[in-house]
Amino acid sequence: MRYNFLLYLSLTFFVACGSGKSLQISQDTYKILNEKMPSIKHEQELQKFLGEIKKDVEAHNWENIFAKSSKKHYLAQFKAGIKPPQYAAEILGVHSADNNIVSGNKKVEYADLNKLQKVGFQTISFDEAQKNIVVTGKASLNDKSKLNVTLFIEVVDGKYALTGAVG
Repeated sequence: MRYNFLLYLSLTFFVACGSGKSLQISQDTYKILNEKMPSIKHEQELQKFLGEIKKDVEAHNWENIFAKSSKKHYLAQFKAGIKPPQYAAEILGVHSADNNIVSGNKKVEYADLNKLQKVGFQTISFDEAQKNIVVTGKASLNDKSKLNVTLFIEVVDGKYALTGAVG
């Protein structure tokens, strides 16, 4: 995967996996997001969107995750032969060589995704090259192990949408 330089935004956060506390974003961060992506009011909507993602992952509501994905990205991945469980794992950033919900060459199944128990978001940055918001955090699995979570979020028609990493 190609790594892009990320412009890190100042933010205050107060989320640990499963803590139930909301992600607090500084006014400076909102100001930069509003300048870079002016078609949406980030201050209220970003926290709401991330809360919905957290709720859907913890409830294993994968259809809602797909519904919150970029339609263009979603369709391109399925045309390329990616199955829904793998797509969900990739869109959450839990299906890469060094951070994988499955071992070896095993295909991702819904049973694997359902091992995700809690998710917490810790940082928010803006990827200048891709013009996406990047949110990172941790997910706890039912065996108490943890995986990194990385969300790439774009604004489509004034709304947030999950999308995949490029490269």
